[in-house]
Amino acid sequence: MSWRYTGETPATYPAYLAIGQDGQVQTLVAEPGQVYEIQPAEGTETVVPPEQEGGKPTVRKLPVPPAGPWERVKATTSDKGKE
Repeated sequence: MSWRYTGETPATYPAYLAIGQDGQVQTLVAEPGQVYEIQPAEGTETVVPPEQEGGKPTVRKLPVPPAGPWERVKATTSDKGKE
């Protein structure tokens, strides 16, 4: 799924990765108006203790997109298979 950064100034999101069309993965540095494929970086999961004794803890990933000024970009024929 693609997301457009609608902020007015560049922003860095060190807990997230941007995946380029060439498959290159790097820290998400969002530029105004640009579109990104986003995923949480490894090791950014949150472990929530079990509600009941003896239960298993829950692992939660960061939400995508990150908090901030983002809007979903409708799929085009080139990225329909990515959703």
